[in-house]
Amino acid sequence: MIKKVLIIVLCLLVALGIQSQDFSYTGTLKADGVNIDVGNRAFPTFADIDGDSDLDLYIGENDGYIYVFKNYGTGYFSSEGYLQTIYVGSKSSPTFADIDCDNDLDLYIGASEGYIYIYTNDGSGNFISAGYLQDSDGYYIYGGPQSTPIFADLDNDLDLYLGRWSGNYGGIIKVFINDGNGNFSSVGFLQADGSDIAGYGGVPEFEDIDGDNDLDLFVGTYDGYFSVYMNDGNGNFSYTGYLQADGSDIYVEYINKLAFADLDNDNDPDLYIGEWFGTILVYENIGDSFISSFHKSDISVYPNPTLGIVSFEPSNEKIKKITISDITGKQVFENINLSNIQSIDLSDFKNGIYTVSIQTENKIYTTKIIKR
Repeated sequence: MIKKVLIIVLCLLVALGIQSQDFSYTGTLKADGVNIDVGNRAFPTFADIDGDSDLDLYIGENDGYIYVFKNYGTGYFSSEGYLQTIYVGSKSSPTFADIDCDNDLDLYIGASEGYIYIYTNDGSGNFISAGYLQDSDGYYIYGGPQSTPIFADLDNDLDLYLGRWSGNYGGIIKVFINDGNGNFSSVGFLQADGSDIAGYGGVPEFEDIDGDNDLDLFVGTYDGYFSVYMNDGNGNFSYTGYLQADGSDIYVEYINKLAFADLDNDNDPDLYIGEWFGTILVYENIGDSFISSFHKSDISVYPNPTLGIVSFEPSNEKIKKITISDITGKQVFENINLSNIQSIDLSDFKNGIYTVSIQTENKIYTTKIIKR
């Protein structure tokens, strides 16, 4: 009887969109003891190319190269410079997939010009240029300026999902279906809730974040947030808000790309976000309680992390009081009788995690914010 009740409760939680995953910001990813920094526009992806059973890090960047950071099995990374002499002009967006089913990962790179470069793996981790990716009719697949390719298995083979974040073209995601033999055909745009996914920017990533054996969709946007679309198990997606960490919507200034990886071998995917300024932000998965990670909170706190200015915006309530405490619990800020949108300058605060208490006319909200 108890087991049956628990199953019913869990089903209700899933139906309400409440997930068993939450993320907490833990800092910036390091290599050789210092913060990884590739200059501008870090677009990360993880892959085990050398067959040592741990995930190495590959980062596309603004100038069109791909940086390699080798994982030594404990999440300790060491820089190995550029991946061979691969160069795609500008704004490289790498991803790996075994489309030809030869049991090694080939490299596919989106770039500023909109086509997808192919570099085949010779079986020993050496990549050989093979031109542009073509569709089943022999035409070069084109995604629009600054294309970001991702392969995902939603129907028992790897299909291509091609994001393009250029504002002039919107945030649509093109879909190319694999016929099972590595031949791709365009079938339009990826949808959610019955309509094309669109917005100002569109950098897609897939991950089974709720552990229900289907891939959910995360889309980085030009305005610095990550839209979340949950999969119903049949490849139908529903929008559920922005991805959160520490109780607030994750905000990373300007365009960005996320990647998931279990580097600490604790059987859940942690979150890594490449940002425009060249670093990789780390968010640990702490999903041991039923926390709503994928819904906008009633209070929006942004940007988070922040370099200085932070704003608080209620959905429909007036803020009456804000207090901020440091990690020791000491109150370091208080203000009362605020308007509906209030900005606060934290430039003089030390870097670290702060607890923010926001009192409205009806309730008190508590969240975390990171000062960098």
